[in-house]
Amino acid sequence: MPPTLNSNPALSEPEKPLVGVANCQGPPNAVMKHDIDRKKQTTGQVNKKLHENITHKEKKRSDRSRCGNFLSQESAIERNNINEKPKIPQLYESSHKDESHKDDSQNTPPLILSRGTEFLGLLNKDPKKLAQDYIVNKVNSQITNNTQKWLSQFGTAKINLNVDHHGHLDESSVDLLVPFYDDKDHWLVYTQYGYRHKDSRDTVNLGIGTRLFINDWMYGANTFYDNDLTGNNSRFSLGGELWTNHLKMSTNAYFRLSDWHNSRDLTNYYERPANGYDLIADMYLPSMPSLGAKIKYEQYFGDNVALFGTNNRQKDPYAATFGINYTPIPLITAGVDYKLGKEGKSDGIFSFNVNYRFGVPLSEQLSPENVSSLRSLAGSRYDLVERNNNIILNYLKKQKRFRLVVPVLEIRGYGGEVKPIKIQSDTSLKNVIWDTPELFQKNGGIINIENTNGYTIQLPEYQPDGKNDYTITGTSKDDQQGIQIEAHVLQRNISLSINTTDPLIADGNAKYVYTATLLGADKKTPIENAKLVWDTDKKDPGLKLKPDSEATDKNGQQTATLTSTTPLSDIQVSVSINGERVTTDKKVSFTESSSNYRVTSVTVDKDGGLYNNGTDSYTFTATVVDAHGKPVADKPIEIDWQTDKAVPGLKLTTQSHSVSNAQGQVTATLTSTAAVTDVQVSAKTASQPAAVNADKKVSFEELSSSYRVTGVTVDKGDPLYNNGTDSYTFTATVEDAYGNLVVDKPIEIDWQTDKAVPGLKLTQQSHSVSNAQGQVTATLTSTAAVTDVQVSAKTASQPAAVNADKKVSFEELSSSYRVTGVTVDKGDPLYNNGTDTYTFTATVADAYGKPVVDKPIEIDWQTDKTVVGLKLTKQSNSVSNAQGQVTATLTSTAAVTDVQVSAKTASQPAAVNADKKVSFTELSHSYRVTDVTVDVDKDGKRYNNGTDSYTFTATVKDGHGNLVVDKPIEIDWQTDKAVVGLKLTKQDSPVSNAQGQVTATLTSTAAVKDVQVLAKTASQPAAVNADKKVSFEELSSSYRVTG
Repeated sequence: MPPTLNSNPALSEPEKPLVGVANCQGPPNAVMKHDIDRKKQTTGQVNKKLHENITHKEKKRSDRSRCGNFLSQESAIERNNINEKPKIPQLYESSHKDESHKDDSQNTPPLILSRGTEFLGLLNKDPKKLAQDYIVNKVNSQITNNTQKWLSQFGTAKINLNVDHHGHLDESSVDLLVPFYDDKDHWLVYTQYGYRHKDSRDTVNLGIGTRLFINDWMYGANTFYDNDLTGNNSRFSLGGELWTNHLKMSTNAYFRLSDWHNSRDLTNYYERPANGYDLIADMYLPSMPSLGAKIKYEQYFGDNVALFGTNNRQKDPYAATFGINYTPIPLITAGVDYKLGKEGKSDGIFSFNVNYRFGVPLSEQLSPENVSSLRSLAGSRYDLVERNNNIILNYLKKQKRFRLVVPVLEIRGYGGEVKPIKIQSDTSLKNVIWDTPELFQKNGGIINIENTNGYTIQLPEYQPDGKNDYTITGTSKDDQQGIQIEAHVLQRNISLSINTTDPLIADGNAKYVYTATLLGADKKTPIENAKLVWDTDKKDPGLKLKPDSEATDKNGQQTATLTSTTPLSDIQVSVSINGERVTTDKKVSFTESSSNYRVTSVTVDKDGGLYNNGTDSYTFTATVVDAHGKPVADKPIEIDWQTDKAVPGLKLTTQSHSVSNAQGQVTATLTSTAAVTDVQVSAKTASQPAAVNADKKVSFEELSSSYRVTGVTVDKGDPLYNNGTDSYTFTATVEDAYGNLVVDKPIEIDWQTDKAVPGLKLTQQSHSVSNAQGQVTATLTSTAAVTDVQVSAKTASQPAAVNADKKVSFEELSSSYRVTGVTVDKGDPLYNNGTDTYTFTATVADAYGKPVVDKPIEIDWQTDKTVVGLKLTKQSNSVSNAQGQVTATLTSTAAVTDVQVSAKTASQPAAVNADKKVSFTELSHSYRVTDVTVDVDKDGKRYNNGTDSYTFTATVKDGHGNLVVDKPIEIDWQTDKAVVGLKLTKQDSPVSNAQGQVTATLTSTAAVKDVQVLAKTASQPAAVNADKKVSFEELSSSYRVTG
């Protein structure tokens, strides 16, 4: 019996780019792949399924026109379902095709050759079954085509949709690659989603990746999350891609996320994903693009890994797949894969793919020349990631076991504490028989079953004088295995404290507060959430002991309050937990209520004469008696103290504690910061209807009316100057009626002077509050000269002012001005041109050595020489600058040397010399000829007729580079040749013109060539040449016969 054909989608030949893809920048719009796979005999068994797998992949691109017409057409193909025989194929192409394709149809081999397996399958099928298969096939085809078209608008879609006669989708899958960043050049970032239903398991795949295209290479990286929703298995993977033309290489590493759990497929087994990896390579020969090869290596790790199925589990299995494929024309691809694994496990796979594209001329699909375009990198830009999307599982057989997990057999805890005993076993936990000691049960120990997976132990109460260690055994009825528990009950450490002083009144409100602290056996670790039991040794309906919380806090503490409405004495409080008890050493009491107390009298300790300083006080004493008229001694008593006047600043203060003294008396004090008279103070208890008045009314007088200046002092004794800033500070000391310094109080002082002089100013301090020494100050300044000024001070209620301890004076400040230095701004000699200037600066200081700034100052400027033309000029105004400086300038029209300038004030005995002597030199000594020019007409010829002449002009400047204008200048004119008849004549007067120029003329009666004329002043070392040399020609050479 010949082997039947069977499809294996997981090992089918990877999809290849179509004709024309190499010329596209984006993916083709629709690509179809029709696979008919044949799976060979595996481990001696022959599969008897005939399966046709159809994959419809669509890819989006922005510019479809560049990929050719056939890539822009959506294609669809019908497919067959599992276990059905193919429908009858056409033996030849339809005869009603376009006439342009007529020849192609005639040259096309019969379709029966390319779909022979389908044709053979029909031979075994009855007509009724064939019709049923045809309907199911049409439904599958329509669902596949419409689904792929809808998904392809998001990216690359790959659908394997198998609907059997019962409507089941077994062996179906959906994969979608969605680019979310694509620059159409180098970078592609994408997500990939997948769903598959295989072996009755639903698996989803979620991935994200990136691809980088550089030159002819693509570098990719991705990560995926796989989840077997049916079996509760999950894993993740990391993958890499390296693709180029004619070569695609991929690698993936798989890592489990879920751990052991009950297997869905195998009884008494656990399952979990197996870790593993794979390496995949698809290769094509550039010289023979129709021939391709595939190599894949994969390995998974575990003791029972189902790489070859659940019935062929192996330890750390591996497999290598080798395949070749042949594509003679773009329409057809055939391939053979051989998968060889550990211990000889193997699979053989035959694939036959028909890639038919509607709308593309059949001649192009049958042309061998178009095969090479299928191998380009451009067409694979949006291909799905090459990986194993099905989770490979590892299995573990369950073993019967009976063991204690948490906690260990040694159990330590406190009495009443519940501890878990978790036992993991295949037997029923209800069948465990426990053997507990009698004392364990007697002292409150219990073992309970909480559920089918665990027991709990409640530890017995701690026995202070007994045994606290117990041995408990348990035996399973099913397998007679036993466990033993050693239980140790630890002692808690309890302490109890009270923070309230007794006795308290039995009014139901006054309370004692107790604090219990619960620590562990180490006496350090707080025990939290422990429920304590509080109790009192005396029982009374009016006695209440109430915890403030349900259990101890994180510090191991719990508080409780004790109140009573019944007078009781010597009460003891205790606290306990599971038999451990502690009692307070201190006994407390509640006394009779104060509702019967009465104030019988109120007395005051002073008659009057106090001031409103906030410290003077009256003390009022209230005597309190009980219902029997006896003084209430040493008891807390609440007294309501009152005043008949509500005055701000009037303050009635009760004693610091409310306990009466041995005479049954309670006190209060009255103070005031306000002046007030005839204040009536009264007192009563809470239950007393009317207050009892004090035996006298009291008053507070205004304290400030008693303020007196007791002394005035001045801080300086030497005379000051009338500059308006020199000041004397006067300090007045103020005391109240008690002779106490008036400290930090506002005080109005009347300051006076015995002389009323314009410019004499007495200024009080900026605020009227006295300092810590009871002092208030004032300052005295003056802009007038005045002597023997007497300052005095007094308060508003003081009859006479108190004089300062010294009289003071202000002298005229300007009489102290002194020139302290004179400087000159230049050191080099100037010229006596009447404009060159030296500036002298005199610095003036007052008696304190401070510069006299912005003040009018008369300075006497002097020179040690009296020379006509020497002029010393003061500044335009006499006011000093910000540095206390006054200036004068010195000029001269006479030449003079070593002039000493000095300056002094009117009150200064001797003048101060400038730091340097200065000089003025003769300006004419600086004259210099700077250039000499000659006027030459256009032809430039002069004859030795004694009248032809050249005019030379010399320009003269002084030492500052200024033209010497309208000044007499002696110029020394020269010629470099001494020729008889050559004559140089100066201008008539030696005075220069407005351009600082002086001229001379040159004539000759002798013929001479290249005469150089020069000029210089008397003080000039070298003469300056004229800008041109001149010549005189022989006059006779110019003679001409004219007629």
